[in-house]
Amino acid sequence: PVLLAIAPDGKRVYGASADGKLTVIDTQARAVVATLSISPFTSGIAVSPDGGQVYVTNLFGGAVAVLDTARGALGASLPLISSLRRGGYGRIAVAPDGSALYVANQGNRMMTRVDPRGGRPTAITPDMAPVDLAFAAGGRRLLLAGCKNMCVPGAIIPLDVGSGDLGSTVFAGSRPYRVLASADGARVYLANIGGATVSVLEGASLAHLADVAVPSSPTSLALSPDGRRLFVASDDTGVV
Repeated sequence: PVLLAIAPDGKRVYGASADGKLTVIDTQARAVVATLSISPFTSGIAVSPDGGQVYVTNLFGGAVAVLDTARGALGASLPLISSLRRGGYGRIAVAPDGSALYVANQGNRMMTRVDPRGGRPTAITPDMAPVDLAFAAGGRRLLLAGCKNMCVPGAIIPLDVGSGDLGSTVFAGSRPYRVLASADGARVYLANIGGATVSVLEGASLAHLADVAVPSSPTSLALSPDGRRLFVASDDTGVV
């Protein structure tokens, strides 16, 4: 698998592979309990807040695949905007109340909002190429991290989820690849694949606080439940 997501109760891990497989793992038995066929070139995966659905995107597809976890089967897919230059769909962020999905599209410099209950997808066009997305402020704000022009520095644009308004661009890092907000909203972290650093930002203002050196090509971030430790995965070195 190239992408992993864990259920809210921790009992299942879902792994999506580039060759078109979605694997369901029982974390207590440490065993694969199901393998399903999905489109290849998977680029994003997320679990709904209630654990009832798993959402998967693929780079060249025009829809989000949906796994019904209770039935253990794929259901009807959710359409994305297809009248685009081919490709580009990637990371997924699910609203904390489960009411919407947001899917980044770096290649087309846009993001798509999807209602998981159906309906037409909506395009959001920030002045940037979004690579990753993360909710902050209890779901009231969505942070878009990515690139403008040469991407040195990188860019973050906040979206007010209620009004749909995009905020001002904040510049930080070099080629941001992952963005993560702490549960209390006090900090935002950027994994900068172009600079071998993690940028630390103040949560409300997005003011730059520090750049911390890490091993090269930091490609993933995870916070401990108490928010005191940040784990950073390095693709180049195989180190956390």
